Amino acid sequence: MAETKRDRGIRYAAEALHAAMQDDPARAQAAILAINDELGGEGLTLAIVAWCDTLVGQYRKVTGTPDNAPVRLAWQEADTGDISVTGNDVPAEARWAGQVITARAALDKAGFNMLLKNLPHDGWAIGGYISALLSSVSLTLRRLAEAQS
Repeated sequence: MAETKRDRGIRYAAEALHAAMQDDPARAQAAILAINDELGGEGLTLAIVAWCDTLVGQYRKVTGTPDNAPVRLAWQEADTGDISVTGNDVPAEARWAGQVITARAALDKAGFNMLLKNLPHDGWAIGGYISALLSSVSLTLRRLAEAQS
């Protein structure tokens, strides 16, 4: 059976996430570029949904948070461990990444779509936002895995 566009997008999204979790940015970037080149915006949206759903599902599993309970948005400073719930002191890309994850976790389709629509129209700038999201997801997944061990 031939691989569908959706299947290919999911495969690339998984490759990007696995590469990011293994701290292999070149391989992650190659997978993201493949998504963009072959599947365009629809493929990037599929990848974003897959990354967010993977993170939220794992978060709920590890923390015992029920599916109908809200997921709280917060940013942690890597160097100090300080927690911020406003995101005012984080780069715009990281703030956007947290907002996208939160909107997807809340199944807020309108908010999620608005965040995607409001991305910059410059390809390089969009890449920074997508990279920030992938980085946030992979870092959080690694921390969740560490918490389990």
